[in-house]
Amino acid sequence: MKSKEYIKTIEVSIDAGTESTYENVTRLNGTWKKLMSNLNFLSTLNSVSKFYLSFVVSELNYMEMGTFYDTISNIFKGLNYEVVYRQHVYWADGKYTEKEVNDIAVFNPTHSKHNEFLEQLQSIYNKPNINHNFNHLVKKNIL
Repeated sequence: MKSKEYIKTIEVSIDAGTESTYENVTRLNGTWKKLMSNLNFLSTLNSVSKFYLSFVVSELNYMEMGTFYDTISNIFKGLNYEVVYRQHVYWADGKYTEKEVNDIAVFNPTHSKHNEFLEQLQSIYNKPNINHNFNHLVKKNIL
């Protein structure tokens, strides 16, 4: 791979913390074991200065936020990495309707599982190497 010395940052969107969710919910054509193998390979690339591992949060996967963090932290331990959690938002791409996105928006205070989501967010909030766009919820509900 001749280009690897020119690759300085890598971002991988995974959106699951377990094999079952990855293969059956968030990445229907994905293979967890292959993903783990590929992430382990990426962690050996000395030319990469930073890794971003992202997780789009929804009702479908929010209970795996901590598991995802632990998995990524074990693979990229000692490297410059960031675990990035983001809200699932509506994009007019045809995959989800706006109503479907709103229905799984567990970070929305009106969602029936919002308090459970806040517990998951609190469990990862103070860990190192985390970035998220839930600060408005953290300030209001956790700190």
